[in-house]
Amino acid sequence: MRLIYQNAGKKILERAKSRASFPGCHKHRIKPGYLGGTYDTNNVLFLTQYEHALIHFIMWKLKHDARDKRAYKMIGIGPAGLSHSDRVEHGLRCVEDRIGFHGASIENIKIWRAKGRETQRRDADELGNKNWYYWSTEIGRRERASMGGRASYGRNPVFMKQQGSFKDRNHAAAAARKSAKKPVTDRCGVMLKFHTEEERKQFLIINTTWRSGCPTKKERLLSAK
Repeated sequence: MRLIYQNAGKKILERAKSRASFPGCHKHRIKPGYLGGTYDTNNVLFLTQYEHALIHFIMWKLKHDARDKRAYKMIGIGPAGLSHSDRVEHGLRCVEDRIGFHGASIENIKIWRAKGRETQRRDADELGNKNWYYWSTEIGRRERASMGGRASYGRNPVFMKQQGSFKDRNHAAAAARKSAKKPVTDRCGVMLKFHTEEERKQFLIINTTWRSGCPTKKERLLSAK
């Protein structure tokens, strides 16, 4: 069995030696990071997600180092990687063992965070990815608000897809309620929401029977009738 693992790992590495960087590739360090390996050109191979996970699985089987097992699990083999519960479990282990980001100095953490924000901004601006940076912009907030509130979480497939980063229904519903702000009501339970205070004020000037805020309990009862 050991020979099988060795041959499989050798094939993956040999195939990657003549490969250049490609979209979506993973950078694999030939000499692992936990042994002092860096991302120098001579120490990096470009692998697919599957190859990257598999090579760490093979290294774990051959060397029995738990850090390779952890890398294999964190990378994941499926197109979406690990499940949410798996990521929570491994994240807690990293916190406890002070691995990577969790064991870095304050200065390094600030640098990494700035790089992460810049990568997110570039992906949103240049590639059109709707990542967390996009949803934090004015355009993103407007789009999120237009998807609706708690009711849309169960009925609107577009909203459910965009809220996929929320693993808990209650968190997603709470985010939905916050996304559509500036409500007004007609005093009979009917409510509208506006993106800006200026839009709401303009509406109230024209519709004098309406008022600011969400419907009261009494107004909701009137609406139910």
